[in-house]
Amino acid sequence: MKYYEPLILAFLMSFGISVFLSPFKIVDVPKDNRRVHTKAIPRFGGFAIFISLTVTCMTILPADSNMRGALAGITLMFIVGALDDKFEFSAKVKLIGQIVSALVSYAMGVEITVIRNIIGDGYWQFGTAISAIVTIIWIVAITNAVNLIDGLDGLAAGVATIAAFAVAYVAYIHGSYLEATAMLTISGAALGFLPYNFHPAKAFMGDSGSLVLGFAL
Repeated sequence: MKYYEPLILAFLMSFGISVFLSPFKIVDVPKDNRRVHTKAIPRFGGFAIFISLTVTCMTILPADSNMRGALAGITLMFIVGALDDKFEFSAKVKLIGQIVSALVSYAMGVEITVIRNIIGDGYWQFGTAISAIVTIIWIVAITNAVNLIDGLDGLAAGVATIAAFAVAYVAYIHGSYLEATAMLTISGAALGFLPYNFHPAKAFMGDSGSLVLGFAL
């Protein structure tokens, strides 16, 4: 296949699975002032996003250590989010779950070893200890960034879609086609759910969706 064909296929596959699964019903009953809806709303979007991401990645992307590590962390993050949707964990318990998920991904090969020098030319190369700290903080921070904006209809899914598209474009123009494909998988999953989440929302992603999207990004 030509280098652009897997990108298109990944986006369409992820989008199609997400569109198909998102309307399935597990309801969210409004119980606090943070929710803007006043009646029970289907909340199955997290499962739809998780399945569309993992199935597409396992089908299209190579099963190397980075992919296995990422999918392992995403799977643990989905489990934490799904349990939180059911039992409403405290912030501390959710944070522990995020850190454990990030640690699993790191242990399986997902790590940040170098970043561009933010105060000059060149790059900063990290040793093992600093790499571990930076990787875990970064994953947890982005996971929470998406999770915290999941209060208004369409906001988290919309931001994740735009962010994934932007990173996919940057990766593509620099020849990082596997990374671009992974990002288009994320954008397809989020965009497939988005029509059901526009105000007034017909479905919610729950923490199982917002945590997965943040972790995947």
